[in-house]
Amino acid sequence: MRNMFFEVKQFVCSADGKSMTSCADKIAVNEDAKRFAVTDGVSASYMPEIWAEILATSFVSCSVQADKFLSELDDDLLSVMSNKWQTSVHDIEQQAEGIIAKRYERNRRLFGQAASTLAGISVYNDILHYYVIGDSCIFLVNEDGFSVYSDVKDEDSFSNTPNYISSSKFVKGEAIVGQAELSQGWLLLMTDALSEWFWHQQKKDSSTVKRLWNIKDQNEFKDFVNTERDRREMNNDDVALLMIKIVEDGCVTIDAEKNPIEVKCTNAREIDSECLSNDQESISQENDSCKNVVEYSDNDEKTNSNSKFVGESSNVKNNCHSEEADTRCCSKFYSLRNFYRTHPIFFRLILLIHRYQKPVKN
Repeated sequence: MRNMFFEVKQFVCSADGKSMTSCADKIAVNEDAKRFAVTDGVSASYMPEIWAEILATSFVSCSVQADKFLSELDDDLLSVMSNKWQTSVHDIEQQAEGIIAKRYERNRRLFGQAASTLAGISVYNDILHYYVIGDSCIFLVNEDGFSVYSDVKDEDSFSNTPNYISSSKFVKGEAIVGQAELSQGWLLLMTDALSEWFWHQQKKDSSTVKRLWNIKDQNEFKDFVNTERDRREMNNDDVALLMIKIVEDGCVTIDAEKNPIEVKCTNAREIDSECLSNDQESISQENDSCKNVVEYSDNDEKTNSNSKFVGESSNVKNNCHSEEADTRCCSKFYSLRNFYRTHPIFFRLILLIHRYQKPVKN
């Protein structure tokens, strides 16, 4: 099992002319459990921003792996989430007065429920577990190209009628679930407007992922989104972006000069122990429900990239190092690094003494 670290960035931008408080695109991160999610509340539903947030936070808080989300192992969660939404909505309605109260009453009669798409992942033993429903997408990008995990067929198939999970405990459509082996590169979770843009751009220019990664802060992200909207390259919609840079064999800041930000690295093997029992099946078995996984190679022609739909499967490699040895090694690494940062001159002096010290003869 390889030593992997994650660097995480996240940005949200509301549609032009819309406030952030009514933005229905949400992000949830649980770095300790290695669980990440983006959700997109369906605009033609009642208070979708509340439901989208409940759905995202519930996903990253549950104990089963992503591909078992809302399965028989998790059958009570949908009822719990629905009750949370009902309570939150009731509290808001009780506090409303005048025109606002009438608007809530009218919209509840019109829609009756909230709905949201979801793209969520969990990572355990260097294996990516994913759950996608609706037109939010997961992109896995590395030196070989990129894969897309979505129930959208291709970059030209986005529509205004996505599949979703509703607050009335109804799930429209079949979720795309499965597993994939991780390697050094990027994981990107996006809502529909940005997914459509990225899918087109990454096929034309493989450096698009680096362009996104080099965005430093929320203001720069908002400027980027507005620029693409003005160029008619991106639809005017709420946008959520969660980027995870996967770095193997150590906590290393890559392209630090180009992107001088504080990097928070997390050991990908430090996973919630409750998930152990849910990962017993060999990932070499084909997952019948994983039908919409699209792989693109950088060697494909840019104007007509060859794509294929596959059921992701891979074999787990045996771990040749004990967890105890890995923990000791990691502890020594961080101790030396912290000592160097706090006493750099003294650290170099020790290295010089060690270099020129004569061996002791017996």
